[in-house]
Amino acid sequence: MREKTSLHYLIMNNILPKISIIVPVYNVEKYISKTIISLQKQSFHDFEVLVIDDGSLDESIKIAKTLTKDDKRFLFFTKKNGGLSDARNFGLDVSKGKYIAFLDSDDYFEPDFLKKMHLQIVKDEADICICDFRLVTESGQTLSVQSTNISEIITGEDALRKNLKADGINSGMSNKLYKSNLFKDIRFPLGMYYEDYATTFKLFLSSKKITFVNKVLFNYVQREGSITNSLNKKNIDDRFTVYNDMKKHLMQTDNIVKYQSEVLISYLQYVILSGSIQVVKNSTDFENDISYLLKKAEKSTFTINNILHFHTVSKKQMFALLALKINTKLFQYITLHYVKN
Repeated sequence: MREKTSLHYLIMNNILPKISIIVPVYNVEKYISKTIISLQKQSFHDFEVLVIDDGSLDESIKIAKTLTKDDKRFLFFTKKNGGLSDARNFGLDVSKGKYIAFLDSDDYFEPDFLKKMHLQIVKDEADICICDFRLVTESGQTLSVQSTNISEIITGEDALRKNLKADGINSGMSNKLYKSNLFKDIRFPLGMYYEDYATTFKLFLSSKKITFVNKVLFNYVQREGSITNSLNKKNIDDRFTVYNDMKKHLMQTDNIVKYQSEVLISYLQYVILSGSIQVVKNSTDFENDISYLLKKAEKSTFTINNILHFHTVSKKQMFALLALKINTKLFQYITLHYVKN
């Protein structure tokens, strides 16, 4: 349900912001202040923030409203709990900006995120702008910096190839600024983990030009208990579901042959290798969980021959996949002792 005062303000002042920032909120009272403050400190001011209360049960919304009580750019909506994808889709439906940004309510932007990203996407007449980002602890300590190392404009096709190969372009939503018309026929899948992975490839497929800002402008907080730092059978199942849905979409759009090599790499890298690393680091029953994952693997795809061809992508990942294929205990040892968190 929309706040009437915010709706009245928009109608009376005929305000159509350049950027809509969608912030889903669910039980993040510990983190939301930093998220909201990072938006208030933006050096670019022509935006609306759509705070989507996804049935939060704690003080998150109260904290956000207290911080933004005098800032009419922050609009609050309440809906029944439906998960991150449902909240983002709600935000897309009510957004008014020419451009869209997403910020989860435990992460935060650098002060120049909107200014630099908007300047670049407008200057290059691009569909998506991508910046570098850092992984940080809950206290703000830097764990690593993720850089694209791409400075030129590239096509949506090239971006998709790099995305599927994890070659400098990740699937995360929040280090990007999008033209809103990309979402005309695209929404996030409901009730599924890895919704970014399931959506980003479609956006690249629909884009003509991708541009970049080679600066760290987004901070991705690594929380204990997050999707990537926890494990249940659904974590494993949804990797396969997202991959199969991607293949189906590429087939329906007559793109499967064009991206066949990248799809294979994505399967081995994202579904098998990344999924297995997640099992090693988070499972309380390694043998059963790794067996469950490998039984779901496509026997015709997870082969020694395909793994050996992986050396063109990453020799380290090739050896890790070989260890996984030959001896899961060896893979577990290598992951625990040599793979960084």
